[in-house]
Amino acid sequence: MSHDTTAATDRRSFGHISNLRTRALLEAVPVGGSILDIGCVQHDAAAEHSNEWVHKYLYEIGDEVLGLDYLEDDVETLTDRGYDAVCADAQNFDLDRTFDTIVAGEIIEHLADLGGFLESVHRHLAPDGTFVLSTPNAWTFHRFRQALLRQDVSCNPEHICWFDERTIRQLLARHGFAIDRLEYVRPTEPGLSRLLYDLGRETIGGASLLVTASSGE
Repeated sequence: MSHDTTAATDRRSFGHISNLRTRALLEAVPVGGSILDIGCVQHDAAAEHSNEWVHKYLYEIGDEVLGLDYLEDDVETLTDRGYDAVCADAQNFDLDRTFDTIVAGEIIEHLADLGGFLESVHRHLAPDGTFVLSTPNAWTFHRFRQALLRQDVSCNPEHICWFDERTIRQLLARHGFAIDRLEYVRPTEPGLSRLLYDLGRETIGGASLLVTASSGE
Protein backbone atom coordinates (compact mmCIF):
# COMPACT_ATOMS: atom_id res chain seq x y z
CA MET A 1 0.00 0.00 0.00
CA SER A 2 1.45 3.34 -1.01
CA HIS A 3 -0.41 5.45 1.57
CA ASP A 4 1.76 6.84 4.37
CA THR A 5 1.22 5.83 8.00
CA THR A 6 1.96 8.22 10.84
CA ALA A 7 3.59 7.62 14.19
CA ALA A 8 1.59 5.34 16.47
CA THR A 9 0.77 8.18 18.86
CA ASP A 10 -1.06 10.00 16.05
CA ARG A 11 -3.08 7.04 14.78
CA ARG A 12 -6.22 7.03 16.95
CA SER A 13 -8.09 10.17 15.89
CA PHE A 14 -11.47 8.86 14.70
CA GLY A 15 -13.78 11.40 16.30
CA HIS A 16 -14.73 12.79 12.89
CA ILE A 17 -16.41 9.50 11.90
CA SER A 18 -20.16 9.93 12.38
CA ASN A 19 -21.03 6.22 12.36
CA LEU A 20 -20.50 5.06 15.95
CA ARG A 21 -20.08 1.39 15.02
CA THR A 22 -17.29 2.20 12.57
CA ARG A 23 -15.62 4.40 15.17
CA ALA A 24 -15.89 1.78 17.93
CA LEU A 25 -14.54 -0.96 15.66
CA LEU A 26 -11.49 1.10 14.72
CA GLU A 27 -10.81 2.09 18.32
CA ALA A 28 -10.78 -1.60 19.27
CA VAL A 29 -7.98 -2.41 16.80
CA PRO A 30 -4.53 -2.50 18.46
CA VAL A 31 -1.96 -0.05 17.09
CA GLY A 32 0.86 -1.44 14.98
CA GLY A 33 1.65 -4.84 13.54
CA SER A 34 -0.05 -6.60 10.65
CA ILE A 35 -3.81 -6.43 10.04
CA LEU A 36 -6.06 -8.64 7.91
CA ASP A 37 -9.38 -6.97 7.05
CA ILE A 38 -12.00 -9.55 6.03
CA GLY A 39 -14.81 -8.19 3.89
CA CYS A 40 -12.74 -5.13 3.04
CA VAL A 41 -14.82 -4.06 0.04
CA GLN A 42 -17.98 -3.38 2.09
CA HIS A 43 -20.43 -4.18 -0.74
CA ASP A 44 -18.63 -2.35 -3.58
CA ALA A 45 -15.44 -0.41 -4.27
CA ALA A 46 -17.34 2.90 -4.22
CA ALA A 47 -17.34 2.57 -0.41
CA GLU A 48 -13.77 3.88 -0.58
CA HIS A 49 -15.19 7.39 -0.78
CA SER A 50 -17.34 7.01 2.36
CA ASN A 51 -16.10 8.15 5.75
CA GLU A 52 -17.50 4.86 7.09
CA TRP A 53 -15.15 2.66 5.05
CA VAL A 54 -13.17 0.77 7.67
CA HIS A 55 -10.36 -0.44 5.42
CA LYS A 56 -8.82 2.93 4.63
CA TYR A 57 -8.57 3.85 8.31
CA LEU A 58 -6.74 0.64 9.16
CA TYR A 59 -3.70 2.02 7.34
CA GLU A 60 -3.57 4.71 10.02
CA ILE A 61 -3.41 2.00 12.71
CA GLY A 62 -1.33 -0.89 11.42
CA ASP A 63 2.17 -1.17 10.02
CA GLU A 64 0.91 -3.57 7.33
CA VAL A 65 -2.68 -4.02 6.11
CA LEU A 66 -4.16 -6.62 3.78
CA GLY A 67 -7.80 -6.75 2.71
CA LEU A 68 -9.70 -9.90 1.76
CA ASP A 69 -12.99 -10.12 -0.13
CA TYR A 70 -14.71 -12.47 -2.58
CA LEU A 71 -15.83 -9.67 -4.95
CA GLU A 72 -13.18 -10.11 -7.62
CA ASP A 73 -13.84 -6.98 -9.70
CA ASP A 74 -13.99 -4.73 -6.64
CA VAL A 75 -10.81 -6.21 -5.20
CA GLU A 76 -9.08 -5.55 -8.51
CA THR A 77 -10.35 -1.95 -8.46
CA LEU A 78 -8.96 -1.42 -4.96
CA THR A 79 -5.57 -2.89 -5.84
CA ASP A 80 -5.45 -0.65 -8.91
CA ARG A 81 -5.98 2.29 -6.55
CA GLY A 82 -3.00 1.26 -4.42
CA TYR A 83 -4.60 -0.81 -1.67
CA ASP A 84 -3.32 -4.25 -0.75
CA ALA A 85 -6.11 -6.80 -1.17
CA VAL A 86 -6.67 -10.39 -2.24
CA CYS A 87 -9.73 -12.16 -3.63
CA ALA A 88 -10.71 -15.15 -1.48
CA ASP A 89 -13.68 -16.78 0.22
CA ALA A 90 -13.90 -15.69 3.87
CA GLN A 91 -15.32 -19.11 4.72
CA ASN A 92 -12.24 -20.98 3.52
CA PHE A 93 -9.00 -19.16 2.84
CA ASP A 94 -5.30 -19.92 3.16
CA LEU A 95 -2.78 -17.08 2.94
CA ASP A 96 0.11 -19.16 4.34
CA ARG A 97 0.89 -16.64 7.10
CA THR A 98 -0.44 -15.14 10.33
CA PHE A 99 -1.53 -11.64 11.33
CA ASP A 100 -1.31 -9.69 14.57
CA THR A 101 -4.90 -8.49 14.17
CA ILE A 102 -7.82 -9.80 12.13
CA VAL A 103 -10.83 -7.53 11.63
CA ALA A 104 -14.30 -8.70 10.57
CA GLY A 105 -16.76 -5.83 10.74
CA GLU A 106 -20.41 -6.78 10.11
CA ILE A 107 -19.52 -9.88 8.10
CA ILE A 108 -20.49 -13.02 10.04
CA GLU A 109 -24.23 -12.39 9.60
CA HIS A 110 -23.68 -12.83 5.83
CA LEU A 111 -21.93 -16.21 6.02
CA ALA A 112 -23.42 -19.69 5.63
CA ASP A 113 -20.31 -21.55 6.85
CA LEU A 114 -19.42 -19.90 10.14
CA GLY A 115 -17.28 -22.86 11.17
CA GLY A 116 -15.13 -22.60 8.06
CA PHE A 117 -14.80 -18.85 8.57
CA LEU A 118 -13.73 -19.08 12.21
CA GLU A 119 -11.35 -21.96 11.55
CA SER A 120 -9.72 -19.88 8.79
CA VAL A 121 -9.45 -16.89 11.14
CA HIS A 122 -8.01 -19.02 13.95
CA ARG A 123 -5.42 -20.50 11.60
CA HIS A 124 -4.28 -17.03 10.46
CA LEU A 125 -4.24 -15.31 13.86
CA ALA A 126 -0.84 -14.97 15.54
CA PRO A 127 -0.57 -16.72 18.94
CA ASP A 128 -0.75 -13.40 20.80
CA GLY A 129 -3.00 -11.75 18.19
CA THR A 130 -6.39 -10.04 18.42
CA PHE A 131 -9.59 -10.89 16.56
CA VAL A 132 -11.97 -7.91 16.30
CA LEU A 133 -15.49 -8.44 15.02
CA SER A 134 -18.84 -6.73 15.07
CA THR A 135 -22.33 -7.92 14.17
CA PRO A 136 -25.84 -6.48 14.52
CA ASN A 137 -27.45 -6.95 17.94
CA ALA A 138 -30.38 -9.37 17.66
CA TRP A 139 -32.18 -7.81 20.65
CA THR A 140 -32.07 -4.16 19.64
CA PHE A 141 -35.35 -2.50 20.60
CA HIS A 142 -36.47 -1.18 17.23
CA ARG A 143 -37.00 -4.75 15.96
CA PHE A 144 -39.26 -5.57 18.92
CA ARG A 145 -41.23 -2.41 18.29
CA GLN A 146 -41.71 -3.36 14.65
CA ALA A 147 -42.87 -6.85 15.64
CA LEU A 148 -45.28 -5.50 18.28
CA LEU A 149 -46.76 -3.13 15.73
CA ARG A 150 -47.00 -6.00 13.23
CA GLN A 151 -44.66 -4.27 10.85
CA ASP A 152 -42.01 -5.97 8.74
CA VAL A 153 -38.96 -6.43 10.96
CA SER A 154 -36.11 -4.55 9.30
CA CYS A 155 -33.24 -6.71 8.13
CA ASN A 156 -30.60 -6.45 5.45
CA PRO A 157 -31.78 -8.91 2.76
CA GLU A 158 -28.24 -10.32 2.54
CA HIS A 159 -28.18 -11.31 6.25
CA ILE A 160 -28.93 -14.92 7.15
CA CYS A 161 -28.50 -14.93 10.95
CA TRP A 162 -28.51 -12.76 14.07
CA PHE A 163 -26.49 -13.04 17.27
CA ASP A 164 -26.85 -12.00 20.88
CA GLU A 165 -24.22 -12.06 23.62
CA ARG A 166 -24.86 -15.69 24.58
CA THR A 167 -24.78 -17.11 21.05
CA ILE A 168 -21.68 -15.17 19.97
CA ARG A 169 -19.84 -16.35 23.10
CA GLN A 170 -20.83 -19.95 22.42
CA LEU A 171 -19.89 -19.76 18.75
CA LEU A 172 -16.42 -18.35 19.42
CA ALA A 173 -15.73 -20.76 22.28
CA ARG A 174 -16.58 -23.74 20.08
CA HIS A 175 -13.92 -22.65 17.62
CA GLY A 176 -11.13 -22.07 20.12
CA PHE A 177 -11.41 -18.33 20.81
CA ALA A 178 -11.30 -16.65 24.21
CA ILE A 179 -13.30 -13.43 24.43
CA ASP A 180 -11.32 -10.61 25.98
CA ARG A 181 -14.04 -7.97 25.72
CA LEU A 182 -17.66 -7.76 24.56
CA GLU A 183 -19.58 -4.52 24.39
CA TYR A 184 -22.71 -3.06 22.84
CA VAL A 185 -22.30 -0.17 20.41
CA ARG A 186 -24.44 2.92 20.88
CA PRO A 187 -26.81 3.57 17.95
CA THR A 188 -25.74 6.37 15.64
CA GLU A 189 -29.26 7.60 14.96
CA PRO A 190 -31.42 9.15 17.73
CA GLY A 191 -34.49 7.23 18.84
CA LEU A 192 -35.82 4.89 21.51
CA SER A 193 -32.99 2.38 21.09
CA ARG A 194 -30.37 5.05 21.75
CA LEU A 195 -32.39 6.39 24.70
CA LEU A 196 -32.50 2.90 26.22
CA TYR A 197 -28.77 2.53 25.64
CA ASP A 198 -28.09 5.84 27.39
CA LEU A 199 -30.27 4.74 30.31
CA GLY A 200 -28.03 1.72 30.83
CA ARG A 201 -30.09 -0.85 28.94
CA GLU A 202 -27.38 -1.68 26.43
CA THR A 203 -28.67 -5.20 25.76
CA ILE A 204 -31.80 -3.87 24.05
CA GLY A 205 -30.43 -0.45 23.16
CA GLY A 206 -27.17 -1.39 21.47
CA ALA A 207 -27.07 -1.40 17.68
CA SER A 208 -24.23 -3.92 17.35
CA LEU A 209 -22.12 -6.31 19.37
CA LEU A 210 -18.38 -5.56 19.33
CA VAL A 211 -16.05 -8.36 20.36
CA THR A 212 -12.30 -8.63 20.79
CA ALA A 213 -10.96 -12.15 21.21
CA SER A 214 -7.72 -14.12 21.25
CA SER A 215 -6.87 -17.54 19.91
CA GLY A 216 -7.25 -19.13 23.33
CA GLU A 217 -3.84 -20.78 23.13
